[in-house]
Amino acid sequence: MEWLLASVLIPIVIWLYTVYRDRLDDSNRNEERFYELESRVTIAETKLETLERDVTEIQKLSEKIEQIQMDLVRVLTLLEERTSKGQ
Repeated sequence: MEWLLASVLIPIVIWLYTVYRDRLDDSNRNEERFYELESRVTIAETKLETLERDVTEIQKLSEKIEQIQMDLVRVLTLLEERTSKGQ
């Protein structure tokens, strides 16, 4: 009976313990990686929101610049008309 315990049960118990320990280590490692990836995603989302706000601002500025260009064309046209009438 002792030989059964020493040759079969003890190695099985040791093997089961090592499998459990390895699975636990893998689980902890995966959990750490998950939290790291989650923080990276949060940072990327923040950067994306900032970029979206910047793009919106740039679009508004572009529209204002276009309006200014049209106003300048009108002013130049009016100046040309006045100078041509004055001659």
